[in-house]
Amino acid sequence: MKNFVATKGFSLIEVIVVMAVLFSLLSFMTLNLSGSTNTANFSGALYTFIADFKNQQTKAMQGDTEGRGIPDTYSIFINSSSYTLFHGSTYNSTDTTNFDINTPDGYQITTTFPSSQIVFAKGSGEINPYTEGANSITIRNIRTTEQKVIQVNKFGIITSIN
Repeated sequence: MKNFVATKGFSLIEVIVVMAVLFSLLSFMTLNLSGSTNTANFSGALYTFIADFKNQQTKAMQGDTEGRGIPDTYSIFINSSSYTLFHGSTYNSTDTTNFDINTPDGYQITTTFPSSQIVFAKGSGEINPYTEGANSITIRNIRTTEQKVIQVNKFGIITSIN
């Protein structure tokens, strides 16, 4: 009678090699997906601000009253972790009609506009007062140091996003 040794299954070495390859692939996928998520979040924060910027300017140009009866200027007040949409030319933190928008966690917004305010003139939508050189808004991802600088001209037109 012959003794046959049946070999079923995989050796320990084969299992370890396959597991190492799978873990390597999984780590690459995780890194790629997290990078895409950061990019999407950053783009979302940037384009949400731009949409709000253009909306405030449009309200000023159209003479929107928001139910107050009189057309007014519309403005944006920028704080490092949020910005506020408001009517009028002077920011009042206690005004109940202010609309506060928080930037996503890990994002910071800054500006060179005087008093951290962008004021759109009633009827024209021009920025008033406008100072050349004090006309940028920066959105920064604190975790990745990625940032975009939005340059605006006196007519309230975004001239560049770098």
